[in-house]
Amino acid sequence: MEYNLIPSFFPNIHKVKFVSKKILKQHAYARGSNAIRTDYGDRTSWVLPLPEEVTIQISHTWDNYESIASRLASKVADVHTAIADFQGLKGAASGAYSSVSAADDTISVNAAIGAARAAAAGAQTTEVPAYRVDSSLVYKDSSRREFTFSITLIDSIGDPYNTLFKPITELMKLSCPEMQDGDLIGINFPNIFEIYSVGSDLVKINNAALTSIMPV
Repeated sequence: MEYNLIPSFFPNIHKVKFVSKKILKQHAYARGSNAIRTDYGDRTSWVLPLPEEVTIQISHTWDNYESIASRLASKVADVHTAIADFQGLKGAASGAYSSVSAADDTISVNAAIGAARAAAAGAQTTEVPAYRVDSSLVYKDSSRREFTFSITLIDSIGDPYNTLFKPITELMKLSCPEMQDGDLIGINFPNIFEIYSVGSDLVKINNAALTSIMPV
């Protein structure tokens, strides 16, 4: 089944075609030609005017390389920082505890608060150690390409249900999963789509997951 949404008074307009493909099997290993197995039988298609706007987004993640040497250097820096903290607290904390325990063996609430304040005051004098662990910047991952199409559709024959509403509703339906009869949790995968511009190489996507449709 093919839905042609090209207005009759613009027969030579540039076009983009969506072809639905039913997923029969999908493997966890995403590389290789057999990652997704689709049905080559009945494929519904939509012929649409070339989008007025096409947005393509791809992002990459780069991060510090965590080698044994860099992890060891980080541990050494943590140890030096802890030593500096203890040195700043040592005098104030021991003095506060001595003043509290000199009277008797019990510590009152006010005395405990005073000890905490004295320890905090001692922490303010702690010198900040100057350390930094440098490591190589390495590539980690890339996101899937994201395409956003903005397409203007026109009813040119006075039948908006058949020329616009029905084709778009079918597109939305095939982009959704289907419940399996008699199964509490099983589903059939949503269809994926092959998308390409007719007569040009502006758009060419072999397997696209349709994530959002917003008719306005």
